[in-house]
Amino acid sequence: MNERLETTAEGVWAMGDCAGSPHFTHVAFDDYRIVRDNWRGAARSTRGRLIPFCMFTDPELARVGLNENEASHSGRAYRRVRIDIGQVLRTRTLSETRGFLKALISADGDEILGFTALGPQAGEIVAVVQTAMLAKMPYIALRDCFHASHYGRRAGHAVFPRCRRVPWQAPRKGGVYVAGWHQRNRHHSQPSVG
Repeated sequence: MNERLETTAEGVWAMGDCAGSPHFTHVAFDDYRIVRDNWRGAARSTRGRLIPFCMFTDPELARVGLNENEASHSGRAYRRVRIDIGQVLRTRTLSETRGFLKALISADGDEILGFTALGPQAGEIVAVVQTAMLAKMPYIALRDCFHASHYGRRAGHAVFPRCRRVPWQAPRKGGVYVAGWHQRNRHHSQPSVG
């Protein structure tokens, strides 16, 4: 099967689990849309899809983009920002202060590489961040915008202002996380600070 979800048998397409896609209903639906459009003559593929996930637990866990392990393995330098979800005031009025928000931001720019939320309505927060990532918006666009939803607005305002560029420092002993910067190779040359 190829990235257009065509199998080796002419006129036979694959979707969902049999296509080897991640096992989520929303991914299977996107597979269907790719097959439908390609069947009508479009040239869509699965390449480069930004696939979010959400576990509807209590509290919800949702993620989109790279996590720290994936960023490390890909060699991407990043800044990590993490706050307790209790810093979002709306969680206090809901009496749901368990959890966190975490963002990975490119070390050499303002691109959002990944975002994880554990807390109430985490899936809704991740959907906003996913949209920004698909539009190639910098994290500062989320930081500076305002939403009608008090919860979403406060979450973006709480996590993204804490993302600051910091000067390079030597890695801590045995570690690769460096004062807000992460480098795959701790012997890597000093990153540029823009």
